[in-house]
Amino acid sequence: MTGRPGPVHTPQRPAWTCAVCPVDTPWPCPPARVQLAEAYAGEPLALSVDLGGMLPLAVAEAGITDPRELYERFVAWTWIDEAAARAVQAHDAGRRCHTECPGTTDCRQLSWARIRRAAAEYRRIRRSI
Repeated sequence: MTGRPGPVHTPQRPAWTCAVCPVDTPWPCPPARVQLAEAYAGEPLALSVDLGGMLPLAVAEAGITDPRELYERFVAWTWIDEAAARAVQAHDAGRRCHTECPGTTDCRQLSWARIRRAAAEYRRIRRSI
């Protein structure tokens, strides 16, 4: 990790909430995502596989059974790329990011890109402290 070391945001099991963030914050929380992304720098596939491997545990322990929630929470954010960055730029300019884009409120690429942008901002702030 970069910057000053801070608390490691780990899952509080069996609820799968963050052990560091305020009560009932789902894990992986934004700081945990930053920490995981830094730990797996250059290895997004390994990050996705490892987090995907936690899905059965979350289902068994916390009873999280909604497939969309599981995917969004554990896996979707790990695949942020240049296309997602372009999605943010397009939406910021008032355009759709691709021909089948449903618009700003429902665009999955835009949601992923915003998570990535928030993680970058979190890292920037952490470095300045």
